[in-house]
Amino acid sequence: MSSPTRLNADAWEEAHYWEARATELAKRLEEARARLLAMCAVLSPEQVHLLNATLEDLQAGEWAESAVTGVDESYQLVPGDVEEELGRVWRRLRRRGDTHGRS
Repeated sequence: MSSPTRLNADAWEEAHYWEARATELAKRLEEARARLLAMCAVLSPEQVHLLNATLEDLQAGEWAESAVTGVDESYQLVPGDVEEELGRVWRRLRRRGDTHGRS
């Protein structure tokens, strides 16, 4: 049997550096994942695709047209519109567990 390889001081220091770097990157990845999941909970279904957009597309405003597609510029609310929108709000709040006493 061969004996385990012993690391010299430089190799040991480099191994510690990469281990710390990997730990930091894993932490950042988990934080980014948590932020994306939180954004999915509050964005409308029409906006969720923006999470996959490139930085260049977002900066160029490529998302703007899709964000307003189907928007009606009328200002007259009808009870059905209000009921539907409030239903969406309450569903989002329930998904987040933030019902503020409502059942």
